[in-house]
Amino acid sequence: MTARIAHFGIDEFDRLRTLLDAGYSVNSCVSLPELQSFLSSNEDIDAVAITESNSAVSPDDISFIRASSDAPLILFKGWNSNANESEFNLVVPVLAPPDMWLKKIAVLTEHGRVKRASSQLLRRESRSLREEDGPAVEEPPQEIEWFAKKRGRSTAIPSSSFLPFEVPQGSLQDLRKGKFLMSLSEKALLDFQSLASFSTCGSGTVLYVEGQPPQEVFALLEGQVKVFMNSNEGKRLTVHIAGPGEFVGLPSAFTTSPQRTSAETLYPSKIASISCADFMRFLLAHPAASLSAARELGEYCDRSYTRLRTIGVTPSNRSKLARLLLEWSAQGQQTERGIQIHLALKHGEIAECIGTCRESVTRILRDLQRRNVIELRGSLLTITDQSALEQCGELK
Repeated sequence: MTARIAHFGIDEFDRLRTLLDAGYSVNSCVSLPELQSFLSSNEDIDAVAITESNSAVSPDDISFIRASSDAPLILFKGWNSNANESEFNLVVPVLAPPDMWLKKIAVLTEHGRVKRASSQLLRRESRSLREEDGPAVEEPPQEIEWFAKKRGRSTAIPSSSFLPFEVPQGSLQDLRKGKFLMSLSEKALLDFQSLASFSTCGSGTVLYVEGQPPQEVFALLEGQVKVFMNSNEGKRLTVHIAGPGEFVGLPSAFTTSPQRTSAETLYPSKIASISCADFMRFLLAHPAASLSAARELGEYCDRSYTRLRTIGVTPSNRSKLARLLLEWSAQGQQTERGIQIHLALKHGEIAECIGTCRESVTRILRDLQRRNVIELRGSLLTITDQSALEQCGELK
């Protein structure tokens, strides 16, 4: 089958003729709306090529193309190049010999076609199994295994980790979780439901890994997800524990940059996943949803600033742990004894949230118990003296 390339820009160096002579099918679009129309036409696209003109390639144009298509992105450079070359899978200089860049394009397009064919086959098999035998099993993305091996650790997802389940069309109650989904109109929520894939997964299931290209956005319907990053020495820092209604993997969907963190479920969870391209098209079709997504990103930034202040500016481990408990208390339950928090993390995992060691967390928690600032009963932690805890956190 002939590989298809979507081209954007004005071909001043006759490269499109070279592609056509090499057997490629080329759809040339001069304007961005024309390209937008073509990318949304459900045509199979093996690569998107941009030819530089006198004006610089806009980052907004790159973000739009990345969000609209998973195909490799090629830059045909002009005489005065101002583009960020790191955004592209292949950069072709003005005087590069055609036989050199044609070979590279052949490799790119073939890789894209194999990946797309594998994805389509998995979807067909999953649909067939679901129709004949009930819940189907979705195989783990190969990219997760590849990036896990690259980082020298095994985070491959077991084949039974994701079990698809159906949400009856029009049954929206299960989706009314969190600020983003609750803010959507009924029509927008129905559109979101039609685009999303729904899965249940066990605890310890990896959703994505650090360094992986963004492919999906995950809406957590039930359970909790730990978002963390690793240093080259293997030290882990947990940056957030996401709860029901929160989105995971949202920043990279907008920036198209590799994932800066990894995400792993803490409990058996229910998740709605939607491809980055579909999610961006959904936001374009529903402006109110775009505002809600912007609010989600703002809250993500606020959480990141709070965690940076806790880790980088707060002077002692006692103050860091006190601030972390106060941060978690916002999702706690008010009881007669105080604010009750379900503490799912082990002491070592709590230490990963504030950049310290397990022994320090154990020692500080015991001391806070002895001073009647908190109570610990199994996985339930109750803040019995919030004022004293705020003093420990140096907030008063």
